[in-house]
Amino acid sequence: MNTELTVEQKNILEQEVNPTVETATALVVRTAQDSLSAQEILKHIKATSKRVYEKFHAPVEAAHAAWKAAKDLENFFMKPFEEAEAIIKRKVITFQQEIERKQREEASRIEAKRQQEERERKAELERQAKEAEKKGKVEKAEALREKAEEYVAPPVFVPTVQAKANGSSFKKTWKAAVTDLPMLLKSVAEGRVPMGIISINESALNAYAKGVKGTMAVPGLRFFEETNMAVSSK
Repeated sequence: MNTELTVEQKNILEQEVNPTVETATALVVRTAQDSLSAQEILKHIKATSKRVYEKFHAPVEAAHAAWKAAKDLENFFMKPFEEAEAIIKRKVITFQQEIERKQREEASRIEAKRQQEERERKAELERQAKEAEKKGKVEKAEALREKAEEYVAPPVFVPTVQAKANGSSFKKTWKAAVTDLPMLLKSVAEGRVPMGIISINESALNAYAKGVKGTMAVPGLRFFEETNMAVSSK
């Protein structure tokens, strides 16, 4: 802590905080009486910490309230800009997606035409090969069939059109959405999908354990009881 402490704060540190830590460090609990003594010390610690908390919490609350008021004012003025930015981005992305859809359709059309031309050329070469065979030109027929087998219609490049201004960029990210949870869990169990994609809801799991209280066995779960302690300053 870099903040310079006041005389009063140093006194609190030396008379209240440090002795408490030293007492806790030196404490040994081996008997029932030791446990009772330790619990009395805990009550004293709760009362002391409450006094110290009340002394320092007021300025913390005041600072937080001032921060929140300033943050609320900032949000009041910034939120309309954020909303406007989101609206425009959504419209630009929709336009870009439409461009890309049309480009995919055009690319598919051109590729289908290329494949058709390729099939027609192969068929023509096969026809020529058969004509050559009828005339007894076996070597020519073989050459024509070899040419037909190797023939590939040249691909046609479809240029990508993107309305992108300087300083703008479009980033594509693959995502996934669960459509059938039992099937997904089955895929995880079979090792087809990594187990890390599943997140355990610990709150729901503990609530379930609280209801079961270890009275039943569930494959894949271990029920256990954890003991905590609460101390009142009174």
